[in-house]
Amino acid sequence: MGGGSSSYGTSATSVQLNGPAGLWLDSGGNLYVTGYYNHVIKKLTSASNAFPTIAPTSSYQTPAPTSTPVLSVVAGTSGVEGTDGDWDDATSVELKDPTSIAFDTDGNLYIADYSRIRKVSASTGIIITVAGVYNAGITQGSDNSVATSAVFCSSYGIALDSSDNLYITDDVCHSVRKLTVSSDAVSTIAGSNDAGVYGIAYGDGGQATSAYLKAPTGIALDSSGILFSQILIDISS
Repeated sequence: MGGGSSSYGTSATSVQLNGPAGLWLDSGGNLYVTGYYNHVIKKLTSASNAFPTIAPTSSYQTPAPTSTPVLSVVAGTSGVEGTDGDWDDATSVELKDPTSIAFDTDGNLYIADYSRIRKVSASTGIIITVAGVYNAGITQGSDNSVATSAVFCSSYGIALDSSDNLYITDDVCHSVRKLTVSSDAVSTIAGSNDAGVYGIAYGDGGQATSAYLKAPTGIALDSSGILFSQILIDISS
């Protein structure tokens, strides 16, 4: 759907979306969606709980209760593409081509934002970068013991395990990366981490770090520790 902007309390059926890419459904029945082309994260509030709860602004006015679901911006500035705004209110910063979203066990929102992972605090609404740096045209990723110094060619898909470790697909450098929360380190767990080295079904049955992937995007983790993203990766041991 082509897309203009959205404000708090806007009826969901009267708002256009622009490049919806990632979705997340929370336990309250609220649906979150990434707007790839207008660089925002929006929340479709369920009819039974029609109040935005993430990243309110100082000028935010609570809409009257309604039985109609509403769509609101929870991160980014609609139609404004950019990379600025860490340590600020999430609704006043810039995002660049967000693709995927996920929530941790504390209700914090994680956003795959071009070549970074951004985090919106559930308690304050403040957004920060937790992994990666802004890079345009990078063709070689790199791991790092400090997550915000790691290099992603692209951060596309994200998933979290029960310990809130993040798993991130890099569709440009053909890899799956892990952000270990306890150590703040980013490591490659599958693929080449190189834009020029890729393949399909190469390395099946062996170590995932020796296998080749080709532009992995979506990612999911099951309860037994099996990671799904083009290939099955057993990370339970």
